[in-house]
Amino acid sequence: MALGEREASVPLRALRRCWGIGEDTPDGRMLALIAASLDFVPRLRPGDRRPSEVVSGRAGWSVAPEDAAVAAARLRHWLVAALDPDPPAVRPRGGMFPILPNAVLLRQARDSAFVRRLEQGLRLVAQGLLGGTDPAAAGHASSAADLRPVVERLDRVGAEFAYIESLRRQLLARVEALAVRIEHLSPGHRGQTQTLERIQHMMEDACTDLLLRFAQVDRPTADVIAVLRATEPHLARLRRARDALHVLRCAWRPNLDAWDMAADGAEPRGRGGRERPDHGLALLVLRTNRFLAARYLPARPWPVTEDGII
Repeated sequence: MALGEREASVPLRALRRCWGIGEDTPDGRMLALIAASLDFVPRLRPGDRRPSEVVSGRAGWSVAPEDAAVAAARLRHWLVAALDPDPPAVRPRGGMFPILPNAVLLRQARDSAFVRRLEQGLRLVAQGLLGGTDPAAAGHASSAADLRPVVERLDRVGAEFAYIESLRRQLLARVEALAVRIEHLSPGHRGQTQTLERIQHMMEDACTDLLLRFAQVDRPTADVIAVLRATEPHLARLRRARDALHVLRCAWRPNLDAWDMAADGAEPRGRGGRERPDHGLALLVLRTNRFLAARYLPARPWPVTEDGII
């Protein structure tokens, strides 16, 4: 809201406390719903529909076909790897959970030898799920084993995991690309050397944080056999992770979009070309610094004694 010449915001929690609105009252529950909704939309006006994430748990946005294909291929890769006595080594990224690149996954999904191993794995899993035995110790499953329940469960998990793949592309990959771009800013833009160095360190922390968040989703999902045995609880975990990562994407998007609009390290000039080509970039650097500092700036401890802060 406008406060003189500045924009101000009032946390809904403070508003509820100021007016003495209890959490369990109708107004308190409505404010809680509004607060939850604002995680998914930039604004909410009277009469607007609440986001589907709050109403039904379904995502209010869609995934690209390429993300769905990658999700399906990754789940099938993990399934085959779980049943492979000697799976190929995959190099982890930054010490996080190792994942194959998308191009490798999609190429593997078209490989005839992999398709045969996948079918064998599906039959083993089907025998284990339907017969109550461990798929890894089930031996050679009968060719008459019904694969439909397994494939349907796998597809349901893949439909939710596609959102994670979409966020991996739209959030993690873009933040990592921005970190590389900031790291390689030309010397002509390094007038604020300390600010840029601070931003570079915070971008490293941001990339590590995002890698860890995705690893926390990938690690349990990679145990595909366990996921197929307890599909509903894992779908719920995937939806919670999807929403948390989507909220992060919404927070990052204005900065990422602004950097994408910048060309060759500088934003487009103003009308008539009178604006300095590096002026827009300087503002963008300061804006990014404020965004990162609110989230990744290390806290400085202040020792306290009886005489006060040292």
